[in-house]
Amino acid sequence: MIREVIRPQDSSITINIPNSYINREVEFIVFPLDEQETPQKIDKQDISSLGGSLNKYANISKIDLEDSAWEKHVTDKYNIIKALIIFADKNLDFVDSVLCAKSIKYEVKTFDKKLNKCIENHSISKD
Repeated sequence: MIREVIRPQDSSITINIPNSYINREVEFIVFPLDEQETPQKIDKQDISSLGGSLNKYANISKIDLEDSAWEKHVTDKYNIIKALIIFADKNLDFVDSVLCAKSIKYEVKTFDKKLNKCIENHSISKD
């Protein structure tokens, strides 16, 4: 995947495509990064007509997991970002950085002095 953010000076640009993409389907998406997208108004009748249309695909055993799924995703994403920040700032390897980031929520035991110091500095709360 290639992602490039540019500020075009006119209406024409040239794109260099990697050799590995030749003779393959590729997709180009162009949109301004500095504009807020205004939400479209949706007719309530359109929404109500969709109600239950996906129920036949539901896995009943996993419905209880839906409530915590978003919270878990956000927490995991935060932990990875926190681990990357620790990795960049401290002299720790990435695995130790992940453990340090997870120590905010979980108890981490280690004999590694650098990791213990990181845990002591980053453990805000153990809730």
